[in-house]
Amino acid sequence: MFNLMSAASYIDPTTTNYVIQILVGVAVAVSAVIGIFGNKLKRLLFKKKSGEETPSAELAGSKHEKKDISAADLLADDSDEAKD
Repeated sequence: MFNLMSAASYIDPTTTNYVIQILVGVAVAVSAVIGIFGNKLKRLLFKKKSGEETPSAELAGSKHEKKDISAADLLADDSDEAKD
């Protein structure tokens, strides 16, 4: 039914290189999927209770608010330093 004769075969270095590239690509893709969905799963599992504030909500009302800086502001700061 099956022919169990051994076949003489040769795997050249180029084929080995392709196999290594495939394995590395699969490893990178799997680690990316684990990283993305692992973070989402962690956030879902460790969600804070509804009464607690999130760190972003705490910072929104604090004195660490972001301020937009224009090029004129930067140039004004440089000219003030040059006068001193």
